[in-house]
Amino acid sequence: MKILLTYLKPHRNLVIITLLLAATNTGFSLLDPIITGQLVKLAFNQETKPLDWAAFLPTVLTLLGASVGVAMVSRIAKNFQDYYLNVIVQKFGAQVFSDG
Repeated sequence: MKILLTYLKPHRNLVIITLLLAATNTGFSLLDPIITGQLVKLAFNQETKPLDWAAFLPTVLTLLGASVGVAMVSRIAKNFQDYYLNVIVQKFGAQVFSDG
């Protein structure tokens, strides 16, 4: 473990960025089912009473926009996380190879 940490120490900032991006990705991925649940709850509540398009449509469009935004942030964070992880792996591997 000490050997691994000595090789990863120069890349500490990249590891922290990667972990923060992973947390962002996970957090926003968990928000999407909440928004979908709100959409389902809204549709169910509208089913039991007369449909009021003036109140229903803006709410649905706002929730759909939020769902798209959450998904985009999650995917962008995932792509940057993958990129930084690949950079760490390449630098780590090159350093281990050159020392070997």
